Amino acid sequence: MAGEGRERRSARPMSVKPTGRYSMSDLDSCVSNIGATLDEQSRRIGEGAHAPTVLIVGAGPGGLFAACELLRHGVRPRVVERRLAPHREARGTALQPAVLEMLERGGLIEPFLRAGVRIRDIQLLGPGLREIASEHFADTGCAYEFQCSLPQWRTEAILREHLDCLGLEVELGTEVTSIEDAPDGLRVTLDTGGRTETVSAAYVLGAGGGHSITRHSMQEHLTGETYDGRYFVADAKVRLPCPPECGRLVIGPAGFVLLSPLPDDRWLIFVNRDEADTRRELPTEAELGALLNARIGTDVGLNDLRWVSPFNMHKRVVERPGLRKRPVGDRGFESVFLQRGVRCELIFGSCATLGRGVPVTIAVARGDRPCPPQTRCRR
Repeated sequence: MAGEGRERRSARPMSVKPTGRYSMSDLDSCVSNIGATLDEQSRRIGEGAHAPTVLIVGAGPGGLFAACELLRHGVRPRVVERRLAPHREARGTALQPAVLEMLERGGLIEPFLRAGVRIRDIQLLGPGLREIASEHFADTGCAYEFQCSLPQWRTEAILREHLDCLGLEVELGTEVTSIEDAPDGLRVTLDTGGRTETVSAAYVLGAGGGHSITRHSMQEHLTGETYDGRYFVADAKVRLPCPPECGRLVIGPAGFVLLSPLPDDRWLIFVNRDEADTRRELPTEAELGALLNARIGTDVGLNDLRWVSPFNMHKRVVERPGLRKRPVGDRGFESVFLQRGVRCELIFGSCATLGRGVPVTIAVARGDRPCPPQTRCRR
């Protein structure tokens, strides 16, 4: 997907700073001390306190997978989402091989493999669709030697179905309006259709994006910059012949087009906008098709446009995550310049680690042994 920037996360406790190339071991180093930090905070509550509760704010892939992992490790969270209904937008699509291994550990891999298409090769093409280079996912060192590509709305639906199977329902139409520190943890105010509710939570996982109430309650600022260039991302069909199980990046004098396969013969498309194009209106199907034709140098036959959105690349850094309030998802490890698939790896990796650390902390605070992971959905 768009962008090739990767970043290393410092192993220094509770600090997230990009220093170079990213790897999964760096992610583990960055978040491995979460359990110890939360454990220390839980002990301060007192031995006579009720069992700590976890509130997840936001029902995107990060929030939903965090809920799945918490349940797998014996902790039942509450998940709230301010949207009234699930969306139907493609958004982030490619699940990297390492993410597929995480899904397998969580007992979730089969529905993703059934729903997605596999991307085994990436082609770099120049003018005239001449191949310049190609990359393959074989011999990556993972059990899954391909990307699994499916629209984000389908990823979220699979995770919601898994939670529903486990008896956990996402509370749609519920917005968090404030998060305040309290002697026993956090006091959270919820609004559901004008009805206000105040709840106590030991931990809040904010998966509602960079402008969420969770981050603002932490008084954190996302420092960084916006990279040059503006783009469109779209979900559509094309009549341009393409090899199976292959993503294509086509570059030319005026820019590039990225074509990444989706189920049902659809494509996730990235294309750079003209520098003079500063309008806020979204392009029509005809306008977007003309832009692709100009970039590739031939008629791609764009049709059945279902979704299109402007897209900018940013670099943002959260300097100090909170002890009881923690951002997850895109804004948990913040460099939106990352390839979307690599961002997914960060999102799912951070949630998997939190899914291990928070239950252990809660069990220690209660004086219990942690519950063994429950990896399969049972009715």
